[in-house]
Amino acid sequence: MLGSAANERSLRGEATVVTAAEVRARVARADQQRIARRAEAAAVVHELARRRDVVQAELAAIDRELGAAVRSAEALLSLAELSVFLGRSPREVAEWAQLAPRRRGRGAAASLEQRQGQADDGVEGGSDSTGSGGTESE
Repeated sequence: MLGSAANERSLRGEATVVTAAEVRARVARADQQRIARRAEAAAVVHELARRRDVVQAELAAIDRELGAAVRSAEALLSLAELSVFLGRSPREVAEWAQLAPRRRGRGAAASLEQRQGQADDGVEGGSDSTGSGGTESE
């Protein structure tokens, strides 16, 4: 039998003769497990990267909203006072204020109009354009 002769040669340390097709099949079997591990590793990295992108986009939106809220709060109280109320460092609160999107165009005029609107609503904290001289409290 051919199979037993090959086994005897193998036991004696002699090389066995295999076909090119058998070599290809052996390589393919050996590579299948490696391919599966690589594919799984790539899929895990892909999913984590996708989740990270979603969270980063959400965090960027929160940062913009936080910055805008801090800037709005500045019309009513100082950043130092806000930091005391929040139990956060003044530096951190100031950094948050920088997260607000920058205004384009009428920046200063829009800010003045916003303050005037607050003064008209009975919010103290600055003078209005009529020169009535609202005063800061506290």
